[in-house]
Amino acid sequence: MSHSSQLDSHALLIGIANYNEFSRLSKTLNDVQDIASVLRDPNYCGYPTGQVVSVLDDRATREGVTKALTELAQRTGPLSTVVIHYAGHGLQIASGPHKGAYLLPVDAVKSTDPAKVAESAISGEQFAALLQQIPAKKMLVILDCCHAQ
Repeated sequence: MSHSSQLDSHALLIGIANYNEFSRLSKTLNDVQDIASVLRDPNYCGYPTGQVVSVLDDRATREGVTKALTELAQRTGPLSTVVIHYAGHGLQIASGPHKGAYLLPVDAVKSTDPAKVAESAISGEQFAALLQQIPAKKMLVILDCCHAQ
């Protein structure tokens, strides 16, 4: 693959293993590191090193993830190729005003109060809105999470 053909290729890789209030995940950081290596490798994807951004553990706060997605939207255009990978906990609130699926950043709050959880997490709607701000017409989003927490 020609390196020049990948100059407008970007990746945002989010991995959370060491949560503040949720159980530890043992493989997420390895997954992010392996994907970053494949994306950067000129024999595979050839993404420019500076355009493969990893947001890990303590940097993967709600604010940090939101900021990273916003910055990705600002540095890409319609002809960009974008890969977004999230490896971490997910959560589902089954009923009530906060019903829905959520991604849990490192600083998510574990509580029996769904409002507190929802306020500290990233809802599916919020995540979708952030993705819609990215102008790239070629985008792959990989969510490596479950809603067991």
